[in-house]
Amino acid sequence: SPAALALAAQLEDGTATAWRYLLGATDDAELRGTALTALTDSAVRAVRWRLAAGTTPATVAFPGQP
Repeated sequence: SPAALALAAQLEDGTATAWRYLLGATDDAELRGTALTALTDSAVRAVRWRLAAGTTPATVAFPGQP
């Protein structure tokens, strides 16, 4: 349903916000790499959910930005 697809995109946006916070909150190179990969993955999944729901725009300028 469209509501479920929109919810999935919102959940990915929330996840991206958490990963973006971690990216800025740590100096550990390995952890920053993990956070960057996860942020990118969350952003890609959110776009896929929005496309499936027919939401426009499907992308956001800065994934994870509150």
